[in-house]
Amino acid sequence: MRDRPEETTTSATKDPGTASAYVGLTKKAAIAKAEADGRPWRLGREDGESFMLTQDYNAERVTFEIDDSKVTKALFG
Repeated sequence: MRDRPEETTTSATKDPGTASAYVGLTKKAAIAKAEADGRPWRLGREDGESFMLTQDYNAERVTFEIDDSKVTKALFG
């Protein structure tokens, strides 16, 4: 029997509070962590510059906000 997507969803995606694990990391470390965790990632804002983002919802994806080379906010979705 093949795994269904809902069976392979990690607890990290069910608990939005775990996005805080990225806060405080450098941009480079946060990207490396996301990739090691198998998460798609994107930059929503960096040093006051906001980037255009798609509005599609992806519970696995993490969006970073960066200030002074550090993640100040991370959100799943």
